[in-house]
Amino acid sequence: MTKKFLRFVFCLGLICLINVNCSRTEPNTEFSKELAYHKKYGKRQSYYIKGLANYSEKKYRRAYRFFNKAAKLGDAGAYMYLAEFNEEGLGIEKNIEKAIEYYKLAAEQHGYEFAFISIGEIFEFEYKDFKNALFWYEKAAESKGLYHFQLHVGVMYYAGPEVIRSIKKSDYWFRKFAEHDIGYISWISDDDLIIDLEKAFSWFENEAEKGNTKAQLILSMMYYHGKGVQKDINKAEEWFLLSFINGNQEAKEVLKELFSNENAFIESLLAD
Repeated sequence: MTKKFLRFVFCLGLICLINVNCSRTEPNTEFSKELAYHKKYGKRQSYYIKGLANYSEKKYRRAYRFFNKAAKLGDAGAYMYLAEFNEEGLGIEKNIEKAIEYYKLAAEQHGYEFAFISIGEIFEFEYKDFKNALFWYEKAAESKGLYHFQLHVGVMYYAGPEVIRSIKKSDYWFRKFAEHDIGYISWISDDDLIIDLEKAFSWFENEAEKGNTKAQLILSMMYYHGKGVQKDINKAEEWFLLSFINGNQEAKEVLKELFSNENAFIESLLAD
């Protein structure tokens, strides 16, 4: 080797040594944060995926261990699975109280507000405690992403067990639901969130006959899509028109979309 090459190697090593020392004394905080984030959340995701894989293969004990590790790192979905395992006794001894604890953690600390519904169902179906069930259902219904559950709460107060029936409270929740997008009615199913749509239809029909234009619009949507009642396009059209004539501008947009090309009278009415 030439002296020139040896000097080059020495200088290169010196530069590397300086860089290493600098990185020790003046660490790149942004890089350190990013690395710490990936170490933490990459591991969390890995545990969660392993939990899912074992769950799908019905290896519940192994799945529980991985979900438990993911939950300790803050994974809300893992808390939901831990709750389910305890509620159903999957691979472990059934423990309803522990299931409720995990559902609460998922909802209150990690924003998984659907867990409030799961707690309500435990009180309703496991304990037959309808008052506590409603307490948790109402927490779900007040959540931003679960406003449609207001319909379920309304039905429970309207036609649930005698101990919880309240016309005043059912009116409150049905009216609260009616403030939101009526398009939800188009895809809700009778099985969705254990809602009894026939009971809901009964309330909206009663309100519609009293002249409530929002109820008239929701009733027309229920007829149009066959939700809670047998599908009847003619009756849907009648209630849409009545809602519009009574001043509901939202009904005008729905009429335009659904009927204006099929009905000359409606087309001329909307043109005025």
